[in-house]
Amino acid sequence: MRTHHPRRRRLAALAALTAGAVVLPGVTDLPAARADVGTRPAAPERLTVDDLAHPLDTDLTPRFGWLPQDSDPNEVQTAYKIEVRDADGRLVWDTDKVTSSDQAYVEYDGSPLEPGSAYTWRVRTWDKDKLPSPWSQWAPFETGLGDGDWGGASWIRRPPGNPDASALSVVDGRGRVSGGDVTIARTGRDWTDYVYTVDVTPITRAAAVVFRAPDSRNGYMWQLHANDNAIKTHRMVNGAFPTDARRTVPHVIDPGVTYELSVRVEGQTFTTSIDGRVVDTWTDSSATGSRAGTIGFRQASGEVADFDDVRVTSLDGSTVLFEEDFSGGLDKWVRGTTNREADEYTLARTVVDVPAGEIVRARSYLAASHQAELYLDGERAERMTNYGYPGEGYYQATDVTDLVTAGEPLAIGAMLHWFSGGQGRAAGEPGLLVRLVLEYADGSEVVVVSDGSWKVRRGPYVLVGTRNGEGLYVEHLDGRAVRAIGDWTDEDYDDSGWADAVVVGEHPVAPFTRLVGQETHLVEEVVAPERILTADDGTPVADFGKVIPARPAVHFEQGVEGRVIPIRASYGLAANGRVSTSGVDTQGTNMSFPYTQAAGAQDYRAFGHLGFRYLEIPGAEE
Repeated sequence: MRTHHPRRRRLAALAALTAGAVVLPGVTDLPAARADVGTRPAAPERLTVDDLAHPLDTDLTPRFGWLPQDSDPNEVQTAYKIEVRDADGRLVWDTDKVTSSDQAYVEYDGSPLEPGSAYTWRVRTWDKDKLPSPWSQWAPFETGLGDGDWGGASWIRRPPGNPDASALSVVDGRGRVSGGDVTIARTGRDWTDYVYTVDVTPITRAAAVVFRAPDSRNGYMWQLHANDNAIKTHRMVNGAFPTDARRTVPHVIDPGVTYELSVRVEGQTFTTSIDGRVVDTWTDSSATGSRAGTIGFRQASGEVADFDDVRVTSLDGSTVLFEEDFSGGLDKWVRGTTNREADEYTLARTVVDVPAGEIVRARSYLAASHQAELYLDGERAERMTNYGYPGEGYYQATDVTDLVTAGEPLAIGAMLHWFSGGQGRAAGEPGLLVRLVLEYADGSEVVVVSDGSWKVRRGPYVLVGTRNGEGLYVEHLDGRAVRAIGDWTDEDYDDSGWADAVVVGEHPVAPFTRLVGQETHLVEEVVAPERILTADDGTPVADFGKVIPARPAVHFEQGVEGRVIPIRASYGLAANGRVSTSGVDTQGTNMSFPYTQAAGAQDYRAFGHLGFRYLEIPGAEE
């Protein structure tokens, strides 16, 4: 929408009048000269509002600070005077002379400030001899947005799930399942009574099978839990695990050991055997228990297990219903999921026509759960993080005046990364909120907001499990998917195949009920390694000289389609010159950034940061 604000038309003239008036007050405020009076203080410096030199998102009662300047010894400030003017030069606060030594966190107490607006202010001080300083230079600050000031901007996200997802892969001739979801067989939704037998090898933490599963959210799930030396039983009801079916059967379960697991499913009685010996029999009396369904596997976040020689027979063994030895691919298993991924990447975009005219001020306001980058015509305008609870969120305001061209279409893109809960991070829900405000010299205003007209799709990442027990996920970028998606931040990009954004609601809306301006902004710079080392096996290892918080970036000239490069970071080196993977040198964290290459030249850039000194790029052969 475009509205007119006549006050802005007088900006240049009123600013000039204000500048011409600053020399007048000092002439009459000087007291009569005395022999014991010191020199007049200089103009205050280092002006801040809420501790920042030029904040863009203060609340409506900002706090002012300054450093008095005086060459006399043992001087103190005895009084101050502050003036605040709006963008038209109108005076909105004049403190008059205030007798006080305060020079920090002086709270605004003038006429109500407008949200999302620009102001300037200045200050002068008096010393112990009652001598006034000149006025300081005018300093800018801008108010941010309250929860009622987002003007129709809606929280959006993409539909959950991944049509191409599969936690199941073939490794060394066996089916390997990495944490993230339930994988079920394509057939057998109508099976009732049967015997499900499978060789199970827990690798990390636990291994789980599912049965009587009409879909990936219902049925039964049995875990062989190496961490707890137990078989744990669960009933799945709409993705939840009711407590009345959570049972623990003690049994030694060692990681790396293969067990023949058999579950006899007869009515609502389930008999479990390990290596041919019955270890548990249980009857589920709940009406919510599934009466029919197929078999499969389920691994939670951070869990990895191998499965082989899967076999489903009738109760008497005379009829084979299903067999799988993973020698012929994965066609027997369902791909894709409509469940929300535990580590979810979303691309969002829209294109707007920017009216002609002189744009004098453009600001973006961005909020997200948990990380987001905002792009304007392909240029990154902002990056922000927000790990708070949804009702205690943050937004960032950014000056984007130089990234918007009047009279031309503007492509607005955002990448959102939500990675559920973890240490220091509330899970909440994925969500993106954008408000872009363009102000013109004639006083008109154009506002663009996130809403249901935006297009969204899944980002080009592979879900591969967590880095450690704190819930931080390994980031695996698929270069083939990057190339297939193309330059999605471009104005002429065809997004007709993308989904419509799912609208949670206009802010504020549950669970995103509260936002405050985030004062800190993440600033990045490109850092080249100090040297390139070569490990004993020829692997190149970049040494950055010291530990830095960084996102790895690598240029490949000769990428091979589908080849996975296990880029890996560490604090230290192993004896063979490779990066160390010891618990001491990684703090018990998987510090890899696996990257699946496309063919030919390409650039890799990680989305998330880790702290590291060394970075190796094995297997690239260049």
